[in-house]
Amino acid sequence: MVRAAYNGLMSSACRAVLLVALLGLPAATARAAIPNPDPEDIDYITEHLPESGMDARFMALPWPAGRLEAGRWQTTVEVGFTETAASFLKLDGPLLAASAAYSFRDGWAVEGLGFYDRLSISGDNGREILNPTFARPPLDLPEQADFSHPRGDYRYVGAGAGLVWQRPGSRDDRWWTFTAGAIWTRLELDGFQLDYEVATGASAGVRGVLDHSSTNDYATPFVGIRWTRPLGEKLSLSPSAMAVAPLPKGDFTGRITGPGFDLSSADATGGHGKNIGDPFVAFGAELLHRPTGLAVDLGGTLYFAGAEGIVHKGVSRALTLQIAWHR
Repeated sequence: MVRAAYNGLMSSACRAVLLVALLGLPAATARAAIPNPDPEDIDYITEHLPESGMDARFMALPWPAGRLEAGRWQTTVEVGFTETAASFLKLDGPLLAASAAYSFRDGWAVEGLGFYDRLSISGDNGREILNPTFARPPLDLPEQADFSHPRGDYRYVGAGAGLVWQRPGSRDDRWWTFTAGAIWTRLELDGFQLDYEVATGASAGVRGVLDHSSTNDYATPFVGIRWTRPLGEKLSLSPSAMAVAPLPKGDFTGRITGPGFDLSSADATGGHGKNIGDPFVAFGAELLHRPTGLAVDLGGTLYFAGAEGIVHKGVSRALTLQIAWHR
């Protein structure tokens, strides 16, 4: 009888311990960091946003529009607008570029070109994974976090030169244009910040600022090909392809602050940052009104809208419009 009572007591105790453990499991699980976080976290998105702005610029590097005749100058002025959305973030603003080409012999020219793009970073509120690889803050990460008040200034400037060569097509009013050169470019991300609040895990409720301000210089070689043909009496169409490669890859530096810590990629240990600046192949099709010299790149607008979300995952909307004046 004593043994039976003892066995019954132990059985009840075991059941009680098991019940307590099972009841505590959900709470423990809820407080555990995400074991296999989605790689498309907030750092991934904030990197692809400015890279999309760089792509918009490469869509519209200036070309000479007419035939290259010895001793002749050709100039181009371009204005444009671009907008990119990635998750709850937005990058938008004006683009400006200009070039001058001098033909030192028939079919050959040297071209100088430059650009200045100034965009703004803004957006709404959103929830994404916070998992900064550039630093290891004293938080239970990776976890979901609520982000708000995205802000910052984007400036992309460049100047360079290229060699231009033309080859006649099958008819006198059609020709191929080839270009190759290099541009020095600088990308400045000033005050690129987001406020965050950890939403899940043991650090839920902790607030701080995520900062991806940086400045990077690139040597950017480019090569391009263009085919020009008439389209009626006053119009001409010029499909083109341009390949560029910002070198070397820039450092997408980061800084994260919170209660009792302020860490950056410059002084953190055990972290590693991301790079910014990818090679890109741009396709366009400029429609030129020959009497006025005014042109619009309708092909570039369509290509950017369709391809940018594939080239840079996380981009949900990509718009660009470029208008040029050739003389």
